[in-house]
Amino acid sequence: LQRQMYVDRPRLVKELFLMLADAMAECHNAGTTATSVLEIFGVIQKGGSLWITDFEKATREEQSGDFRCGDLAHISSECANSTGAGTSYSPRQSDFWAMTVILFNIVTGSRPWSVP
Repeated sequence: LQRQMYVDRPRLVKELFLMLADAMAECHNAGTTATSVLEIFGVIQKGGSLWITDFEKATREEQSGDFRCGDLAHISSECANSTGAGTSYSPRQSDFWAMTVILFNIVTGSRPWSVP
């Protein structure tokens, strides 16, 4: 995504985010979670369809013990905190978390927080 391409363009934001949601739903319905959803792994083709392109960290597991996988700005706190009380987290829920970070990025042109 080009930086700030969607800022102040709510119709385009809605279209893009719905495409992302549809693509993630297809993955989840097929039993796959991406676990590392980033803006750079989405490709918008000339016809306007969005494709998720990187499944290097994808899993079919309902719970994962693979902590701190992916970009720290996009992973859920459960995935980021390998020293917490939990021994696993839901990759599917982490995908939803990453999608909200991406939505924030699309709307504002920036990340919701900085990562050291």
